[in-house]
Amino acid sequence: MASSSLSVIQFLVVFFFVSQLPSSSSLPDGIVFKLKRDTSTLQYMIKFSQGTPKADVKLALDLGGKLPWFDCHEGYNSSSARRVKCKSSLCSLANRENTTSTCSHNSHCSIHKLNPVTQSISEGAKGVAGLGRSSALSLVFQFAIRFRFPRTFAVDLLESNVYFGGGPYVHRNFYWDHDKSRVLEYTRFLINPMSIEEYFVDLKSIKVYGKTVPIDKKLLSINKGTGVGGTKIDIQTPFTTLQTSIYKAFIKIHTEWAKSMNISMVTPVAPFTACYNSSTLPPFNGNRQTPGVTFVFPKNEWGVAWRDLVEVNEATNCVGFVDGGLKPMTSIVIGARQIGFAEFDISRSRLGFLQPNFMT
Repeated sequence: MASSSLSVIQFLVVFFFVSQLPSSSSLPDGIVFKLKRDTSTLQYMIKFSQGTPKADVKLALDLGGKLPWFDCHEGYNSSSARRVKCKSSLCSLANRENTTSTCSHNSHCSIHKLNPVTQSISEGAKGVAGLGRSSALSLVFQFAIRFRFPRTFAVDLLESNVYFGGGPYVHRNFYWDHDKSRVLEYTRFLINPMSIEEYFVDLKSIKVYGKTVPIDKKLLSINKGTGVGGTKIDIQTPFTTLQTSIYKAFIKIHTEWAKSMNISMVTPVAPFTACYNSSTLPPFNGNRQTPGVTFVFPKNEWGVAWRDLVEVNEATNCVGFVDGGLKPMTSIVIGARQIGFAEFDISRSRLGFLQPNFMT
């Protein structure tokens, strides 16, 4: 679908919105948005109030997005909306951060943007909240500048919250004192030179019930020239995707475990390929059970789930991982199902995660 030309005012308006919030003498400790999930696209969205008079705008979260923007061409009439001139400092900033910036007729600064999930500017969300790790227009950076926050945000997909400013976090595993330092572990981010806004991590291996999945190590490294390979975090991906050879090895170990536990397999339900009869699953043993899936980093491990089985109906549970194809751009994309809670500390270039994640 063809992209739509959007003026710079439409993505910088978020900065103008936050500038109307409390003055520096009463700066908040953090900002929290409730997350809503679109049932058709499975993308996570937040809601802003914009314009004069105020109107609600839904924005899809994009971890690798350079900027926040929304479409105000249809059904939007604000007396405070202003176009940005081509030779302005705002347009210059947009040109540095966005390769598709152009100067339209009447000397207005414009960009071309699409919702990365729907490949359109509609369908649920009216725009995108870009949370890229290096762009000066990223929503994370705009909040950090306006409110003197750390360049840190966290997504809690279990409690449906997104936090800006580094906490405190209210979560079932943080107890009453909200001391996140007691429960978060960290691993460093890597830089993909061809995709610097996205959040790549140094994944070394994957374990299924303690058994290491055989993986071609070349797939886990990032090609500096093409950007192909490696592992990234992406909440717009519903389920973690694995390059085909990794996926087959992963499923092989998982089905071997199922057989050893006398769990019956059933006809798979797309997009999954390994599904089990729910009535044959063993009882859940909580903390005494080995995590079903573990991501192994250089200095620690992330037990992302006890079982990580998706209940597709009353009788069927499926392994919540998906085949990502033979030649994907990124070998492993850790998706929303396996993320649960994650902190993105841009200042220290590290990912914070719960250990273990309490997804079943």
